[in-house]
Formats: sequence, C-alpha cells, structure tokens
Amino acid sequence: MVRAKPASSKKQKRGVDFKKIRHKIGRKLPPPKNATIVQIKSKAIVLPQQSIASEKEGLAVNKKGLTLRELLQQTSHHNAKIRRAALFGIKDLILKYPLELKLHKHAIIEILRVRICDNDKMVRNTLYHLLKSVIFPSSKEDITAPVISLLMAYIFNAMTLMTVDIRLMAFKFFKLLALNYPSSFMLYAEKVLDNYIDILRNNQIYLVEKNKLINVLAGLAHCLSLIANKGQRDDRLNNQDDDKYIILDIKIAEICLCLTKWVNGIDFLSDKLVEFIEYLLLVGTNTWEKGTHMENHIVSLLPFIPRLLSQITANGKTRLLEAFTCSFKECRVDSRLFTAYLSVVEELLLVTINTGLQMHASSYQDHLSHEIAWMRELPRILLHLSDEHPSNTMVVLKVLLRIGQCFVPNSPLGFEYDALQFLLREFYAIRSHSGSINYGPFLKLPNDCKELALCCLCYFSWLTSDFLESLAYCCLCNDMEPLILLRIVEVLQTAYMSGRVPVSEYMSFLVTLVARFRVSPERFLAKIFEEDSNQKTFKSITDAVFECLDQIGDSCIVLKLLFKNMLNEMLLNPPMDNFRGMLRMIIALDARLTKLSDEDIGDLSKILCRYMVDTASSMSEDPDVACRFSGIPTFDFCLKPCIVLLIASGNVLPSVLKLLNQFISEDCILLPSESDDKYGMDISSRINAVSRILSFMFSHKRLHINLSRNKAHIDHTLLIMHNLLDSNKHNISYEERGRLQSGLDKMKGSICDLWIKNS
Repeated sequence: MVRAKPASSKKQKRGVDFKKIRHKIGRKLPPPKNATIVQIKSKAIVLPQQSIASEKEGLAVNKKGLTLRELLQQTSHHNAKIRRAALFGIKDLILKYPLELKLHKHAIIEILRVRICDNDKMVRNTLYHLLKSVIFPSSKEDITAPVISLLMAYIFNAMTLMTVDIRLMAFKFFKLLALNYPSSFMLYAEKVLDNYIDILRNNQIYLVEKNKLINVLAGLAHCLSLIANKGQRDDRLNNQDDDKYIILDIKIAEICLCLTKWVNGIDFLSDKLVEFIEYLLLVGTNTWEKGTHMENHIVSLLPFIPRLLSQITANGKTRLLEAFTCSFKECRVDSRLFTAYLSVVEELLLVTINTGLQMHASSYQDHLSHEIAWMRELPRILLHLSDEHPSNTMVVLKVLLRIGQCFVPNSPLGFEYDALQFLLREFYAIRSHSGSINYGPFLKLPNDCKELALCCLCYFSWLTSDFLESLAYCCLCNDMEPLILLRIVEVLQTAYMSGRVPVSEYMSFLVTLVARFRVSPERFLAKIFEEDSNQKTFKSITDAVFECLDQIGDSCIVLKLLFKNMLNEMLLNPPMDNFRGMLRMIIALDARLTKLSDEDIGDLSKILCRYMVDTASSMSEDPDVACRFSGIPTFDFCLKPCIVLLIASGNVLPSVLKLLNQFISEDCILLPSESDDKYGMDISSRINAVSRILSFMFSHKRLHINLSRNKAHIDHTLLIMHNLLDSNKHNISYEERGRLQSGLDKMKGSICDLWIKNS
C-alpha cells in the first residue's frame, strides 16, 4: 500500500527592505552607489616665508631651534625630563646669544626661580649649575636688589618645606647667591640665620642627612667671612645706630659654634670664630655695656667658650683666654653678662679639677694663671655686689662652693682656694687701723646667702686666725641673727673636729664669743622686757660653747689651756653678763680647779673678788628696783657662779676673804674697775659692799662649812668694819653711820649663831 504523500507547504514570499551583506574583517567598505564624490584635485599653493624654520629665521634659538620663550614655557612642563632639557636649552641659547640674558634677565629669573622648589633633584641641580656657570657670571652688574628679591622669595620658601632635600638645596642656592652678591646676605641676614637655626634643630637631618648637612652649611662659613674686619668693626662701633650688623655677626658666630658641637669636619670655622669672639670680648662688652639688648646677644655666645677652647690651637687658646679674663674683670656685676661669665668660669675650673691636667704641661700652666685670676676675682665681686644684688651674690657663692667641693687638696687650685680667706675677710668684717670694726655685706644679706657663704667655709683645708677673727667680729655684731650666729659656731666646731682649726685658736674664738657678746639691756641697770632683751640669745650661745668645749677632750686640761685667755678677758672688766658667762665656763669645765696652779687660783680670786664688789656696789638693795631674772633677784643671779666656785674649790674662799679684808682697809683697793668712777669707793661704800657679800655667802648653807674653816678671816674683817664706823676719821653722816652699824650688828648676830652652831 502506498503511503500518501503529505501535502507540500510552501513558504509565503515576503518583501526585503535591506539586504544584509557580510564583510570580512579588515576590508574597506566600498562607498555607497549613491555617494557624492567631493575630491578636488589641484596643484599645491606655495606661499613665501610660511614654514616654521622660516618663521624663526633671525630669532635667537638653541640647537633644537627653540626660542627663549619656548624654553621658558617648557620649564613648567609636567615631565621632569622636559624641564631639565629646557634648562640645558636655555644654557645653550644664552651662551650663544648673551644679549638675550641682558635684555630679558628679569623675566628669565622670575620664571626660573620657581624651579628652586622643584620636586626633581636633577632639575634643581641643573638650575643650580645654570645660575652658577652662566647667568650670575654673565650679569654681575645687572642683577639689582629687585632681581635678588625675586630669588630670595623662593629660596626662603624652599628653606621651610618639609622635604629635606629641597630644604638643604635651598641653603646651597643661598650660598651661591651670597657668593656672587654679598649684599643679598646683608639685606636678608636675619631671616636667613633664623632658617639656619631652624634647620639645626631638625633631628631628622642629623640622623639621616648629616653628611649632606656638612656640605650645605658651607654657605654659613661664607656668611662668617662677610663679618667685617677689625677696622670696619671699630668704625661701626662709633655709630650705635649700625649695631644691627654686629648683632648679625653674633648670630652667625652662634650658629657656627652650635655646629662645632653637632657636626664634625668644620674646623675651617675656628680661626674666624676665635678672632671675632676675641674682638667681641675685648671691645664689644665695654662699648655696649649700656645696651641691655646687645648684652642679650653676647650672652648667647659665652656658653660655647669652654668647648671652643678645647678645639682650637694653643695660640688661639691663649688669645681667647686672655680676652675672656680681661672682659670678665671689667664686666658690670649687675648685668646679665655677669652670671653668664660666672657659669663659664665655673665650667672651666671644674674641667681642670676633674680632668687632672699635668702641671708640667705648658698649656696647663698658661690656663692655670687665668684660673687663679678668675678665683681671685670672686671675693672682689662679692664686695662690689654688697647687699644690693643678693641673686648675683648667690651665684658667686655657688661657684665658690662648687669649686671648694671639687678641688683636690694640695693642688695649685686647692692652695689658691685656701688663700681666698685673706680676700674674703672684708666680706665678713675687719678691724680698721683706727680700731673700729668695718662690717662687710655678709651681715645684711638674706639668710640663704649667709648659709651658702658658711657652707663654703667647710671646704677650706684650714682656717687662719685672721679669718676666725673676722667671723668673731660678725658674731659680736648687734645685727647678727641668733640662728646664723649659732650656725657659725656649728661650722667651726665641724672644722675643728676635722682638724682644720688649731685647738688654741678654736678655744680662743669660743672665749671671745662669751666674753664680748653684747647683752642688752644690762640687767642691773634697767628692768628686762622679754621682747627687748637678747638674754635668751646669750644663754643659747653659752650653752653651745659649753657643748663645743665638752667635745674637745679632758675638761680639766681644756680649762688649763683656756685659763690665760679667759683671765685676760676678765681683766678687761667685761659687763657682768659676760663675766658671769666666763665663770659658768670655768665651772662647766672644772669647778674644783684641779689643774690650775696656785698662781692661777690667786689671780682668779682677785678677779672674783672684784666682780663681787662691783656687783654689790652697782645694784640697788631695794627689791622693787632690783631687776629679776626667772624669779631670782639679779644680785643672787650674778653671784651664784661665785658661790659654786667657793664651795667646790677649797683654795678660792681663803683668798677671796683675805682680799676683802684688804679691800676694807683704807690704804688698799682691788684692781681698778668701773665702779670706782661710777659709784665712788668711799669707806661707807666699801663697808656696804663687803657686808652684802658676806651676808650673801652666809645665806648659802652649802658654804657654811667652808666659812667656818675661815672664821679668823671673817672675824678680822668684821672687826675692821666696826672700828671704821666707830672712828671719827672718816666723813660719814650720822644717818649713814647708823644704817651701816645696824646692818653690821644684824650680820654679826647671824654669824655668831653660825659659829655657835658649828662649834
């Protein structure tokens, strides 16, 4: 069976708007059939003088045919290679056509200066060499202040940029400008120096770019060479209006001195620095001493002198030391320079002390002579300062103290330090030829200055007797504060214990202090008001002296050593407070007088008897008038030490009683005393004084035994007084005779009772 064929289905034909044509890649499309042909075929039109080459004909161009205008434009191109090539092109053009530079120098520099801050190192170097080898040499006279200002504006800008390379290169550009046009430095010196100082403070440069810094700072050396020579300086000094140039010189020197500390390899600065600083010290400080603003600038240089001395040659060192010493001696003590000088002196002295330089070295000997001169100036300065500048006085004393703390004993400076005592005496006190005491500034200075001055004494290897005398004068002055006085005693005690004060001179000082300290008011003349009296001060002094004496050694031997000195002081008839103080000193050392000879005891008895008579004659018997101390009548207070000696030493009482017996006689008096003139030692006064003394003795029970042993002397004295009152030989009034007789009879009764009791 034949399958039937399916009916064929034919697609319906559709209309085609565009026929898609497939093209092979890379083949050019044929133009459309309906394209209009616009091609015009003609011969070339040639116009004369229209080519690029012909346009620049007659103009100044470089090897590549670029004009100055085009080259200057290319210096601002974004590509560093093109900028550098443009600079080379400018060089070629100027060398070939020098007139271009002369005609357009202002425009050239105005555009090229921008490249000082260029980020590309090669561009900056190319510009540097262009300026150095072509532009500056070709226009020495044509570049004026306005042109220089164009360059300096960008140099200053580059000096402040963060990029280290650009900053350092800016100083190189400045050096180049200063080399060719020195006036550029004088016009902008202060700002340039400020930038130098700023770059020296940059730690990053020291750590990373130190080698570059050495080369760049060569510009500073040239600035230093611009410092005027001596003749020009002297001319400038004649005009204080022109001192700004000297200030600039000082700033340059300061920066160079900073470099000697931070950077090695710049020794070429030393000679110039020494010359300038020497001039500044010898001439400048005297000329400018009235101008404090100038002093402030000079002060900045002084701290560098010690290090500079260690770096320069022997000849330069000698000249600089001489200039410094002369200037130091002439410096005003109230100026800011003064303290700066002292700091340098201290540093130089300590360097010598600590390094222990050899004495045989010639350089050391030269240095030593100047150091001795400095040390001898310090006492003179203290006197000149007086008490008007305590802060400066404090600085001087600190220098003295520091030297004393560091010097080596038996060294040249050590001997010189000890010798300062003679010069320092006037700082404390001295006795004039007329006998008056001239007090130095020490007494009026604040206590902190006084304490510092006393601390200096602790470092003298020995204290002379003359210097101890000066200290004693200060201690005896009424204006001396008690705390400082006691501090002096403490310092001398320390000096004695360390073997720096001989025992005889030390004990003499202590005796003088007790014997001559002025107690006011005198107890037997006026009532004591606590706020007006220095009795407590005197007691504190005597207590301190007793403590010092106790530390010397065997007290009996100490008394024997002291006795002659004390005896001489007592013979001068000191005030009663001082006399009593010395008696207390004797009692504190050895009340029994065990080490004293019979002659010494006899001399003491005479002085003791006179003291008792003076006390009895000068004090009123009225208890309402007699002054009191701590509730004790003044008469009892003054004679109490005498009673202690009479009780403790069996040899003193017989001598005293014998002297009283002689004193009551008409033809015998004790040693001369103030009471002879003040109270008149007539017979009634003598009888009254001896009666008071005997009554006072018998009022002390502890003395009764000793009095009983000397009954014969006492009875004989009573008999003499009775006979004198019965005699008509003496001109005594009836009332006075009756008063004296009544008192004598009363005393006889008490004495008789005592004899009966002890019999």
